[in-house]
Amino acid sequence: MKLQEPLRLGDIADYLGASLKGDPEYLVTGINEIHKVDQGDITFVDNEKYYNIVLRSAASVILIDQDIEQQDGKQLLISESPFVSPVL
Repeated sequence: MKLQEPLRLGDIADYLGASLKGDPEYLVTGINEIHKVDQGDITFVDNEKYYNIVLRSAASVILIDQDIEQQDGKQLLISESPFVSPVL
């Protein structure tokens, strides 16, 4: 799903109460499931066996349940429960 207007990543982190590893000024342009993501999109993962798939995806921002090392080109939002975080 593409957003009507891009959202600043720092604002998303604040809204979700998530820790941010990345650029708070980064503009998020969409929200999608892992098999539908494009660059600029945010996606989510809460199972370690899927981390590599998500980290290799086109998603620019990953809402994840563990504090992992930031990967090149990926912004991370760390939340205990990515699937129950408030809807943007």
